[in-house]
Amino acid sequence: MIHNLSKYLLLTTIAILTLGCEKENSVTFEDLIIGRWDWVESVSPWTGLVKNPQTEGYSQTLEFTEKGFMKQYQNDTLLNSTNYRLEIYSTNPDKYEIIYSSEMSAHISYANDSLFFNSAYVDGPVTTYVRIE
Repeated sequence: MIHNLSKYLLLTTIAILTLGCEKENSVTFEDLIIGRWDWVESVSPWTGLVKNPQTEGYSQTLEFTEKGFMKQYQNDTLLNSTNYRLEIYSTNPDKYEIIYSSEMSAHISYANDSLFFNSAYVDGPVTTYVRIE
């Protein structure tokens, strides 16, 4: 009887340790961008021209939803709502491209609650947003 109890306790302990060591679901890049983002600045790498809410006289906010929509607001007024999708580069799984609004695209990255849209590869700006929600 004691032998069976020892086996039962050993198996229970192993099961608890195994379940406790299971890998938690990691946060994906898609999860990181869900929320609202305020425009900080846009910089043209070709001309050095810097645009921001102070120089342009308006604020801009992007909202990414869990259902794959990107909403663009200017001075809190909805300007555009479009589907978006993220694609991972096959040559570098740490890089992403966002495709939105009739196949417009930009390289996109995230760091320290900031979101960066890099369109320099098509002569566009590098735009920075900061998380607000």
